[in-house]
Amino acid sequence: MHPECPGDHPERLEEVLRAPVSGECDRVDPDTPAGDDGDLALCWAAAYGQLPIVRLLLEHGADIDAAPAHGMGGPALHDALFENEVETAHALAEAGARVYYASAAALGMIDVVRSHDEDQSERWSAFLSACHTGQLVVVQFLVPRGIDVPIYPPGDEWGGIGA
Repeated sequence: MHPECPGDHPERLEEVLRAPVSGECDRVDPDTPAGDDGDLALCWAAAYGQLPIVRLLLEHGADIDAAPAHGMGGPALHDALFENEVETAHALAEAGARVYYASAAALGMIDVVRSHDEDQSERWSAFLSACHTGQLVVVQFLVPRGIDVPIYPPGDEWGGIGA
């Protein structure tokens, strides 16, 4: 990526995306990996709660469910929830991001959580996600369905700390 392009300078993203086509940055793709680690701009913006940039990237065609090629983090909804950027995560869900069971729990989407009969391991993920984002109604729904709160999730001795 050219040094004048926004990959290493997220604060310039809006300026470059809105600029007329010209010069070295004439083909800015919102899904181009940014920086040395290859993160996607949408994932970065979501993780840092930069809702105006998230909306701008989506407006310019960013793939809402794309994940970085390096396999760490992403898609954007997951990154927003991991960093507890619930408002940004809600905006991504409303914009059409794929919402899985644990993400629905983290977003407080109790109707979606109720409509799924997931196995114990999926309930743990949903439970911990709901705890992480403070979704008490979801936690109260999941606990009587097999969540033993003082016990760590199967195979993960540290997972229960978040709860």
